[in-house]
Amino acid sequence: MTRNNLVFFLAGLLIAGSISLAIAAPFGQDDAQAGAMSPPDMPMAYMRDFRHPGMMGHSAHWRHDPAHSVIMDIHSIERLDRISGRIQELPALYNHVLDKTQNPEVRHYAYLHLALSQMKPANVSQAEATLRKSLDEDLARLDAGTKP
Repeated sequence: MTRNNLVFFLAGLLIAGSISLAIAAPFGQDDAQAGAMSPPDMPMAYMRDFRHPGMMGHSAHWRHDPAHSVIMDIHSIERLDRISGRIQELPALYNHVLDKTQNPEVRHYAYLHLALSQMKPANVSQAEATLRKSLDEDLARLDAGTKP
């Protein structure tokens, strides 16, 4: 094995090990779970506010923001429908969300995914109409926010 091959092999091994550790690390634990994993002589005051530098508090952000929680729920339902072969039910889901909420972030997500689902059977004109409706709604909200 040449020297370059050995360096690349070791670098790949190091990266693979780092990735496996990152995947195996527990995310979003509360204090009770962190206490169960901490050494017995370490006070909980040190563990309570610990955040991994790579996380940057993302788990708390998704957990406490209702709009993001709704988007994650929609995403989970989408995934289940795709796995079970019920893709044709997705437009009804997005229309249901649009009927139920006025949250701009959730509505934008629903409009975008509704248009994407409408493009699947090559119905580009219907998808474009949906995106234009979303654009009009976003522009109206933008104009309302810029006025005093």
